[in-house]
Amino acid sequence: ALRESLDQLFFAARLARTSRFARPLLVAIAADGEAADLRAVLPRIGAGHDVAKRLISRLVNKGLIYRPERARLAFTVPMFGEYLRRKGHADG
Repeated sequence: ALRESLDQLFFAARLARTSRFARPLLVAIAADGEAADLRAVLPRIGAGHDVAKRLISRLVNKGLIYRPERARLAFTVPMFGEYLRRKGHADG
């Protein structure tokens, strides 16, 4: 019951703050768990480096992802990647 409440009231609201263009980036990160290497994410979204850079910047500014270290992306909220995978937004 707690997980369903988090899904509906917290995670879904965070996902709703993203554009349809940014969601594939979130899904690409979620495919590796709660964090991913940028080199693995770029081919999954099928966008060039410049486009990816803009998407990353937007998601960082919205507080959805951050860069814990160079060439790595992670969700700011634990279990967001799990939510995306569980709800069928991401493979794996």
